[in-house]
Amino acid sequence: MQSRAEGAGWMGVGPYLLTLLRVAGRPMLGRAAPLWVGVAAPAAVLFGPNGMDPAELLALAAGSWRIRLALWGGWLVAALPAAVAVMDARHSAYLRWLPAPRWWTGLGVGALLVALQGPWALLWGAGVGPGAALASALLAAAWHALFALSPRGRGEAAARLVGLAAVAVAVGLGIPAVAVGLAGGLGLVVVIPAAWARAPEHRPRGALLPRLSGPAAGLAQSYLVALVRTRPGLVVRTGLITALGAIVTGLIGAVNEMPGAELAVYSAGVAIVTLGAGLGGLVGPVAEAETALGWLLDSVDTRPEVRRWARCLALGAVGLALGLGHGLIAGWSLAPVDLARVVGAGLALGLGFGFAGGRLGVWAAAGRGSTRASRSGGVDVGGVGGVGGVGGASQVDGGRVVAGTIGAMIACLVLLSVLGEAAVACVAAAGVVIAGGTR
Repeated sequence: MQSRAEGAGWMGVGPYLLTLLRVAGRPMLGRAAPLWVGVAAPAAVLFGPNGMDPAELLALAAGSWRIRLALWGGWLVAALPAAVAVMDARHSAYLRWLPAPRWWTGLGVGALLVALQGPWALLWGAGVGPGAALASALLAAAWHALFALSPRGRGEAAARLVGLAAVAVAVGLGIPAVAVGLAGGLGLVVVIPAAWARAPEHRPRGALLPRLSGPAAGLAQSYLVALVRTRPGLVVRTGLITALGAIVTGLIGAVNEMPGAELAVYSAGVAIVTLGAGLGGLVGPVAEAETALGWLLDSVDTRPEVRRWARCLALGAVGLALGLGHGLIAGWSLAPVDLARVVGAGLALGLGFGFAGGRLGVWAAAGRGSTRASRSGGVDVGGVGGVGGVGGASQVDGGRVVAGTIGAMIACLVLLSVLGEAAVACVAAAGVVIAGGTR
């Protein structure tokens, strides 16, 4: 018996697609807009009048599998939250149960996933041509759809993992654009209907993010989850600024043929600026995450040392991730030994700045509390409102955060000019000592 949707034929496809685009497109735009803005800012600098041409960057990528994997991996990971938002769109349950042909869903969801790849396709279109732009957009959209698919059974889970890895292999081998486009289009046709239908079968979050042991580590994990959920645009921009600095460092090192030791020192100098500024910008949001949990932490009598170490661990974890990314991107052209030196310097600086940033948040919060107390005649009026997270627009003294961040960056740059590469170990040690201080 023919279903109502099939009987309606082309008369029903228009309203169905418009509804699908409205229901699934809004949450995608909410997550994609910060990404697009964050990509446009560094791209305007990198490809500006005095910068490099997109064709030059893609020519470098064509000759190095490391650059190809870095570019593809960076974009796929950055755009992943927006792609998942398409599949997990709220208020779309009724669309999933309508007796609509599968190609209706494939057309609508596929159009959204391909539109999400706009900046990525624009890069390839400007550097290579429209064929490469279409092929790259199709392959990226297919990878995102496959990642969002909820597998049923170990067989499908293994096939999904193989498919995700196959894209990395294809990128590393430099498969021609025609084959890439065909594979991406075929992947969209096969994967999208299943991924859309199974989206309500959410995977348990705990399987992807295991709960850490220890009060400070568990609390730090809660801060990071709150940071990602409440400030995704800030997190993306911080990562993009770090990546831009690392890309410029790697390109300068490759053009000037810097030896490993010289590039390690130069990379450390750039990382001091990008990591310091990025982690300094996260001090306030982490403090806000703690304030939102203040009523619960007060009710269980959480010690101040645990809260301090939780802030330090949260920012330290972010610093390690940013430092690792900076080192891998900046040292892409080096031999394995020199690459390890650059990556190690990035990790040490990220850890040091992260731990120091956690303690900076405590100092800045104390400054905000003393300012409120002086304005209220000796009584801290922010205490009551701060417990529930409604006390004020900011829970830290922004002036102290800026002053502390700039002061730390200047001190580290001076130390780097005096001690050279050994300064990064001093920064990491200083961060641990500052985090563990008793005052």
